[in-house]
Amino acid sequence: MKIKTMVLGNALLAAVMGTAFSLHSYEPEREISNYQGTYTCHPEAIYDPRSIDEVQSIVQDALIRGKKVMTGNRKFASQIDAACAGDDQVQITLKNMNKIVHFDATNKTVTVEAGMRFNDLNDFLRGQGYAINMVTELAIFTVGGMLGSGTHGSTLDRPSNMLADYVTQLKIVDGQGEVRVLEGDLLDAARVNLGVLGVVVEATLKLEDAFKVKAEVTGYRDDSDLEDVVLDIAHNNYSANIAWFPRSRALHHHTLQPSTNRDRRPSLQCTSRCHRCGRVFLRATV
Repeated sequence: MKIKTMVLGNALLAAVMGTAFSLHSYEPEREISNYQGTYTCHPEAIYDPRSIDEVQSIVQDALIRGKKVMTGNRKFASQIDAACAGDDQVQITLKNMNKIVHFDATNKTVTVEAGMRFNDLNDFLRGQGYAINMVTELAIFTVGGMLGSGTHGSTLDRPSNMLADYVTQLKIVDGQGEVRVLEGDLLDAARVNLGVLGVVVEATLKLEDAFKVKAEVTGYRDDSDLEDVVLDIAHNNYSANIAWFPRSRALHHHTLQPSTNRDRRPSLQCTSRCHRCGRVFLRATV
């Protein structure tokens, strides 16, 4: 999010905002990097606000000083440096803004702070009998990060497999430090925002009734019919994750299908091996 410099003739305003700014939890001159360690940046400071008001004052102070602001964790889950504010700029993490704001069972929506991790949200929804209709390989990402980066699942069986498509409302702190609630066309423009439209502080997500799924893990030792196998997997499963190893010509896939099993307890079926075709099977219902 690039902050436009704005001339303020009121020195008192700067002094007041500087005082408020000093109250935030922050770490000066810290390094942040992506989880692979291939990108690093050295922001002026890393701030960990606990409220929307604190986010506003951080952004407003950066505006006065002509600094760039970006939101991202200390070990951000990206293979590029998009979450880095840059050297000597202002970095915000939302690790302290990770709460459920409102749960609406009647309209099947939930509003969460953007720093909430997807696995924590899933744990809460499971207890209420609801879920979000997408499956991601890793659930440790924050909701705000998933929206900013367009995090998606793997399915051709549903209208969408992107978390961003299940958002009904976003609340952001824009580049002027103002709180804005986005709906309609503005929401459509901000669903996958790459962090350049402001700091996403809250998101409202559409839910559906939870259901059990059957997981199957299959391994192939021969990839000669790779294209046909991949297309068959993609078209005939609720969700699929495929790993191909060209050097060994091996192929593994993990698929999920809705289950009719009414037992609420997880179950694990036995592993079987097809020696002739080189396939290994493992089935589970969770």
